Amino acid sequence: MAKQILKIILSLGAVALSLLCGLNAEKLFVKNLGLVTIPVPNREIEPYTVIAEDMFTTTEFTGYIKDFDYAVSYSSLDGRMTTGTLAAGLPVPMAFISQAAGFYMDDPKLEIVSIPVAPGQMIGGNIYPDQYINLYIRQERKASQEYDENLSSWNSGNSKYETVKISNLKVSAVLDENGNDIYASDGKISGKNHAEILVLAVRPDQTQTIIDAAASAENTESGTLIWVTIANRK
Repeated sequence: MAKQILKIILSLGAVALSLLCGLNAEKLFVKNLGLVTIPVPNREIEPYTVIAEDMFTTTEFTGYIKDFDYAVSYSSLDGRMTTGTLAAGLPVPMAFISQAAGFYMDDPKLEIVSIPVAPGQMIGGNIYPDQYINLYIRQERKASQEYDENLSSWNSGNSKYETVKISNLKVSAVLDENGNDIYASDGKISGKNHAEILVLAVRPDQTQTIIDAAASAENTESGTLIWVTIANRK
């Protein structure tokens, strides 16, 4: 009986020693890494939001975060714009941050809208910020449609499709499929990904047509296609 009690005491002692060693090793690991104070959103921040200091608080993370592409100081975020959703309380991926200069609008009455466009339908993806483009939207012809003087539309013979042209839209940014800006501030390609999303400055009366077309184009059975050309500004 005494031997069994001794075995139990020794087993419990071994478990306690293992836990103590584990906790000390963890503390030593954290101590060696060090702690850094990083900015984190105090609430969820939506895409295409210009960053302001009151949107953030600070928290401590172990130093390993420096080995990844996250913001480790507010100075790397100040005045920039989000291109993806930033979750509250979590580190900020720099892949979701862009220079706000690429998103400015000359006219405050314009709206910013993003649409997915296949590279082959936008001149092989050779579109740059600050260019002006035309959108050609090919879609099924509606039974009855009022003429809109802000849009040019025509039918080709007896085709069940019509093409709507929206002219002279300013490109604010060109993004890859993950919402990352593919161009650096000097206009050179900053990554290996292809252009998949155009961010455009449009008039409010054009927004609904563009959004509806983009949503319809996502459905391969709808027959809707969006083609992009460089606008002739002369």
